[in-house]
Amino acid sequence: MIRLAPVALLALAVLVPLCTGTVWGNLLIVLIACGIFFGTVSLGNSETTEDLQALPDNKS
Repeated sequence: MIRLAPVALLALAVLVPLCTGTVWGNLLIVLIACGIFFGTVSLGNSETTEDLQALPDNKS
């Protein structure tokens, strides 16, 4: 992920003159909303082996 940072900065430097502040502001809001959405969806999805072993066996 760190290796892509210079490429992203270069792409951003090329695209900045092509867009107005309104476009970048709207894009930022969309990215923040997507981050909140996917962060919320991923909450509680990871089950560790300790959690699975700690659960009681409720089979009757």
